[in-house]
Amino acid sequence: MELINKDIFFKTIAGKEIVIYGTGYVGRTFLKVLRNNNLEGRIACFTQTTVDDDFVFERIKVKPIEYVKKLKNVIVCVAVHEIYKDEIIRNLEKNEIYNYMWVYPIIHSLIFGDPIKKNIAISVAEIACINLNDYRIATRYLAIDNYYGKNTIGYSIYLKLMELQVPHESAMKRLSEFINLINKWDEYGYDSTKSIDISEEGYLIDGTHRLTLGLYKGLQKMTGDVYDANLYNEGFCLLGNDATMDKKFIRQRIEDKEIIKKLDETINLIQDMCENKRDFIVG
Repeated sequence: MELINKDIFFKTIAGKEIVIYGTGYVGRTFLKVLRNNNLEGRIACFTQTTVDDDFVFERIKVKPIEYVKKLKNVIVCVAVHEIYKDEIIRNLEKNEIYNYMWVYPIIHSLIFGDPIKKNIAISVAEIACINLNDYRIATRYLAIDNYYGKNTIGYSIYLKLMELQVPHESAMKRLSEFINLINKWDEYGYDSTKSIDISEEGYLIDGTHRLTLGLYKGLQKMTGDVYDANLYNEGFCLLGNDATMDKKFIRQRIEDKEIIKKLDETINLIQDMCENKRDFIVG
């Protein structure tokens, strides 16, 4: 099942043990959410597509699908990015496991609460300016430049920074997904049904790829959902700086100074571009 909001999530897991499918970034984030809601004691185990031998991840056992099939009164929470969802659901159903739900769409509401404003117009340049304190937008901007043949390093920088959070295979899939997004934009234009998630102060929660592409294409406004600033600050403390591409975090882990130089130059370029286009944060 696909979740609509956090209330349905809590109703669905009531009285059940939880199996977390996925030990990547989304799985780790979902575990933090459960711990923050005092639900760690309800976790039966982690599982993933291939488990040769039982092992422990984040102090919790990781078990094969065969083990999960034998469990009673459990719900399998598929905690993966959208690029893996269909493949994992096929694997679950092939193993006759149907008591599952994909939790990625509601992770932000579990962390930050429900949006206080939905589907409003946000200024692309304004939000971009507010979020140049890390390397997320610069990284994606360089990848777009690479796509259009304006550099030859954007993809490799994108992958290098993504691989600080996820395995190489996942980073490659994220890049492929981003390229598909650019293709779709070129063919169909901006899809206003896809919202950018931001805090009241304009900090990006989700949708950085889309916002950067909108900025690159010269779009003035995009559709956004706005979350409570206090809940955002509490949630950000829960997730930690590695949830973004925090400059200090990246500089400590990327030894190639030319990459850092290129990212900083790109931030300066975007800063100059945005300062001439700023309108309002939210409206």
